[in-house]
Amino acid sequence: MRLTREKIVRISHQIVDLLVQSNEVEFIEDRDTIRQHMVQTMTNILREEEKNRSRSPQENLFAEKGNSGRQRRVGRPFPQILFR
Repeated sequence: MRLTREKIVRISHQIVDLLVQSNEVEFIEDRDTIRQHMVQTMTNILREEEKNRSRSPQENLFAEKGNSGRQRRVGRPFPQILFR
């Protein structure tokens, strides 16, 4: 599901409003700075998920493993790398 920037901003406003109502949270910085950081973080997370969704399962496996010291050779089928 793709969220527009307006929806992300609206969600961030709602989260900040809930935090303001809570007695357990004390704001060190102003609310707008916190909200902007939330928008930036949510946007980055959604962008990363969109990138992962567009990759094949094999590419996701290598990305999650952090390459783990092995380079995938271009042109070789995936199973041959696993079972050689």
